[in-house]
Amino acid sequence: MPFKTFTVGSHVPLRFERYARLSHPGEDGWLPRRVAVPLKPILLRHTPSGTSCWFGVWRGWGLTYQPDVPKTIYVDTGFREWDLFKGCLDVMDRGFFLGLDVGANLVWPDDRSWFVATDIDLDRTYVGCSRNLLSDLLIECRLDAVEVRADDSSVVARTTTRRNE
Repeated sequence: MPFKTFTVGSHVPLRFERYARLSHPGEDGWLPRRVAVPLKPILLRHTPSGTSCWFGVWRGWGLTYQPDVPKTIYVDTGFREWDLFKGCLDVMDRGFFLGLDVGANLVWPDDRSWFVATDIDLDRTYVGCSRNLLSDLLIECRLDAVEVRADDSSVVARTTTRRNE
């Protein structure tokens, strides 16, 4: 399937009430720290206390993990190969590899109330979430957040609601 036919829903599960695109031009393939830092407290507000999160890192980076990264589980989705590990959301804004500030490509809590996906080929991150979480994303001035639909192209997603308009 050509990449241009991918939709937001091909990156984020189709079970969410709302979807957002967080743009980070020039930083393809990972969730940049400048996006992860303001995103983390928003996600924490929408995650039950004490809930563990899953982190997925694309195996194709071929890099060495930081010594304190927990043991990973290998998963092959047929399209990408992932190393998955569990941890608290507090580690979301850190680099997982030695010498690089590269975070996880996928993040979601045990209760699956939201899902964050950064494809290795894109300069944007998609979030599947509730209406309330989306509202918090749109008002955070440090995020270039736009509401999108699950059937929008993930390459050039149509804007349905823009922050501060």
